[in-house]
Amino acid sequence: MLKARTIALWSIAVMTTGLVLSALALHALTDSERLKKLAREHVQKTWSRELTVGDMSLTFTPMPAFRATDLAVSNPGWTHDKIFLDAKELNMQVEFFPLLTKRIVVKHLSVDDFRIHLQHAPDGRKNWEQLAPSAPASGAAAANPPLMPPNALTLRKGTVSFRGQDDQETMWQLERAQFDSRTGGRDVKLDFRVSRDGHAMHVKGEFDDLSQLGMKEAVSSGSVRIESGTASLVVTGQLPLDPALRRYQINAAIDAASLGEAFGFLGITRRPPIELKARVKLSAAGDDIKADGLQLTLGKLRLTGDARITRRGAVPVFEARLDADRLDWVQTLLDAGEPPLPPKPAGELFHANPLPWSQLAATAGVEGTVRTTIQWLKLRSGIELTKVGGELRFADGRLTIPAFDAKLLAGSASGSALLDGARQSARVDLRLKDTQLGAWFSQTRKKVAFDGGRMQMHALVTANGKSMKELAASLTGPVTVDIGKATVQSKKLSAAETWLTGLIPFFSEKGTDQVELTCIGARLPFQRGIARGDNIIGVRSAASQLLTSGAVDLRQQSLDLHGPVRARAGIALGVSTFANEVRVDGKIAKPQVGLDKAGAPGAIARVAAAVLTGGISIIGTTIWDGAQAAPNPCQVALATAAGKKKK
Repeated sequence: MLKARTIALWSIAVMTTGLVLSALALHALTDSERLKKLAREHVQKTWSRELTVGDMSLTFTPMPAFRATDLAVSNPGWTHDKIFLDAKELNMQVEFFPLLTKRIVVKHLSVDDFRIHLQHAPDGRKNWEQLAPSAPASGAAAANPPLMPPNALTLRKGTVSFRGQDDQETMWQLERAQFDSRTGGRDVKLDFRVSRDGHAMHVKGEFDDLSQLGMKEAVSSGSVRIESGTASLVVTGQLPLDPALRRYQINAAIDAASLGEAFGFLGITRRPPIELKARVKLSAAGDDIKADGLQLTLGKLRLTGDARITRRGAVPVFEARLDADRLDWVQTLLDAGEPPLPPKPAGELFHANPLPWSQLAATAGVEGTVRTTIQWLKLRSGIELTKVGGELRFADGRLTIPAFDAKLLAGSASGSALLDGARQSARVDLRLKDTQLGAWFSQTRKKVAFDGGRMQMHALVTANGKSMKELAASLTGPVTVDIGKATVQSKKLSAAETWLTGLIPFFSEKGTDQVELTCIGARLPFQRGIARGDNIIGVRSAASQLLTSGAVDLRQQSLDLHGPVRARAGIALGVSTFANEVRVDGKIAKPQVGLDKAGAPGAIARVAAAVLTGGISIIGTTIWDGAQAAPNPCQVALATAAGKKKK
């Protein structure tokens, strides 16, 4: 009996002592200042950051939970904002039994009314890189129990700002974010809404297993759906968990009645484009990335293709194939959200808007080849090409087209080109074969009734400038043009020809409302936008011919040509009988034809002689000229070009 009583008394004493010690320990653990001190030490040791907190407490009912208010984590000293994270309130519920094994398993973490400031410095530093806790040193686990990711996370009323290497700040507002999973990061579901400048985006995702998040080549089966306005992006398959994106196999689909809301969220200042649909299968294994079965629809554009990207050190190398059935260049740019170009000023031939040289220069970090075919292509000028084929090679911010060919203007085009984005320069070798000048007038909507004019052309030129206008003004290299028979329906042109060569016709065809051109030949040796020389353009019609010297100026977009015009056959008395040369000058878009002012004194003398002799001297000269076979001015111009080449 005494023994039993002794045991009971000792048991009561032990229990009483245990309760007293537990009470003292609970008081120590739940003491606010003690908790704040432990938290500050942990943040300093783990992240090398300073932590400030208004109040912090620990409760054990109904389960262990931490609560903190007015907390802030500092940024490194080099950042623009001194605070990395600040929040009005943080609540964290933890599992009880893992605490007995010195592990902290977060059941639910919620953060309310918070701000996060991210920054990527020009030298490459990122203020979030140090936040990944390093592995604890030997023996440190007991003093610093590992913190496991939460099974559930709720974020409310948050703002995230990002300051990039250009020192420009972008801000997002997070309305609410919810993350739920089973213990160990399995059966994960996420749902969050975020906005920027009033443009919203909704993201929902499901993952089978995120326990290997961040590990090399780790993947998880799952799906992600992103919605913004009427646009949606759905990604399904083996999703990457490795930040390096070295392994995955996914199907991606975009359906968008309009990308206006998404453009606003991404900060793209374009007008909302039309409906867009796209499908592609993406896969990665190590250093290889493949895109198969690409299908893209944008307005009337239908694009298909595939691509492969291989990482070779720091430079990705790609091979791609793209095929399009119809591509209206102007309409496609409008559909993609690009604003229309303003109309060219009166008399201007070229647009002055900047060309996308900067986008080409930005490809300096990649190399690759795109093989493309386009069944029908309409250029900005209105020229229509069919069966366009070529190869595009990108390297060092330059685009090389070794060879291209196409059908256009009832003939064909072929050649090569080299475009340099950094230098804003171009080198083009272009050949046109059996194309119709009449078709060019028709497709470019020129108000000229022109039929026929089979044309051969060769241009081997270089140019540099930020716009088409500047490129034209710097054009250097030879351009030769050979145009065959054509008919021009023009009363004004026919009257001008009669005025020059047949004002008083004898034994010659009567004037008509059209001009029958036999040929046009031109040799234009451009130097910095100006082609200057003797006998550079020749024109011949059924009734007259003209061989001109002078200059074609693409800088001023003007002509300054002069030369003799004469009747081809018979006797014709026109203004050219008195003035040996006529002048073609003014703007290229609307040239003027008149007498050469330099020959005016001679013309006056010839008119005076005609008056004194009753016209006999002029008639005699005209009969003599009509009996002589003049050389073909088109052949003279082209022969001069050939002679120059031989030298």
